[in-house]
Amino acid sequence: MTLQSLLNNVLPKNGDFEIFHLQSNPCEIVPIITPKSKITGSKENPDSRTVKTQHFIALSCKKKFVYALEIFVYITVQNDTDKKYQKIQPPAERLIFISKADTNGYSDVRFSTKDVTRVILEYILKIDPNYYLLRVKPLKRKYKKEDKKNFIIGKDKIQNNLKKLSKKALDNTCHILDQDIYFLNISFAGKFITKICLFTRPADQYLFPGSSSNRGKHILNGMQLMKWWLHIIDNLVEEKFDRSNKLKACLKIPGEDVLRVGKHFVGCRYRNWKSGDIFSDDLNSLAAFCIPLFPDDPKSRFLHQLVEENRILDTNLRTFWFELQERQEFKLSVLVSVIGVEGYTVETSSYSPIQGEDVIVTSSLKQFHFLKNYISAEEYDTEEGAIESYFNVSKYLSSNLNMKLLKLVGSEKVLARKQNSKVNLLERGSVVTILTPRKKHKQ
Repeated sequence: MTLQSLLNNVLPKNGDFEIFHLQSNPCEIVPIITPKSKITGSKENPDSRTVKTQHFIALSCKKKFVYALEIFVYITVQNDTDKKYQKIQPPAERLIFISKADTNGYSDVRFSTKDVTRVILEYILKIDPNYYLLRVKPLKRKYKKEDKKNFIIGKDKIQNNLKKLSKKALDNTCHILDQDIYFLNISFAGKFITKICLFTRPADQYLFPGSSSNRGKHILNGMQLMKWWLHIIDNLVEEKFDRSNKLKACLKIPGEDVLRVGKHFVGCRYRNWKSGDIFSDDLNSLAAFCIPLFPDDPKSRFLHQLVEENRILDTNLRTFWFELQERQEFKLSVLVSVIGVEGYTVETSSYSPIQGEDVIVTSSLKQFHFLKNYISAEEYDTEEGAIESYFNVSKYLSSNLNMKLLKLVGSEKVLARKQNSKVNLLERGSVVTILTPRKKHKQ
């Protein structure tokens, strides 16, 4: 099922919604969790390949971008052929890191951001991991000697580069470099484990700079934000994961004891939520070999600090979580949390997005950030920013890629349900912050 059809089921009809789904090219990266073999030289962890792909999804309403979500997908494929090891660990792992989600308050049509976020995550879960393993940019390319001779390199003298260009123009035997042989094509068969991880921390804005100036923007405090995300992930666990096969669902609140964390699970559909994290059950394990290095993540920044302080091989998870809560970004009297899920999905992930139909795969990482910055680098202190970002993206797609934003027709059922339901916390007209008490609605 396409992203377009999934969103149509949760958006009101005739809302003039459009979706912009941007995806980077898959690229090989160093392991996001430092392998023990890299430091200790042991063979406890076999060699593996990790491929990273970034999704950026933005929703527009009446020609204004009003919602955005950023997701990273990591596929780790084991190179080990030892059958004994494969019995312990599956041949591949899919890790979905939810980086940022944001609204700017300029939507003219009321819609549930919670439902939109949920179905986008459902869509990501439907994608076949092997889809990300085609034409992967390797960490380092091994070019042939004859190809290197024809490369135009900036550090070379201008005369040498001109000679190379002249030779290419005159030599009929000189062919265009076959780029396909310089990409990796990886695949795996069998079951794979899926992990979902996110870090919740309240902020005035995440992807729409200056949008907090808009009084119509809905800002949640730490507790509200954590519960909002917990509700979304809880529904995914209950509906999309196999509950009979080693399923883990964890909530970690640095500085909170187990009993206090457990109170947040009241009302959850999945009954086996635990206080803790999905990284390791042993608090004596070294944090360096358990905590993934995600982009723009406080946990990753703290790991880098431990490296600078030469304490990375002396800090276990217990010390890591204790010291993490003492860091400045955690001592702002707001609640922060880490939500994680690990298990096998019920449905087979077999969908492959089609270029131009429900995804725009950029030709380079530079182009990806260029297009993304049309939205995330705009100023949203006024409605002009939402209009300008829509205009810039639409113009670039039509002029440079011969593409358009995908129109969403919505559903009549959603419109009827929203009209008769109570106003959602994220859809209120007033700004909700930790400093502004929320007034109780009159019945």
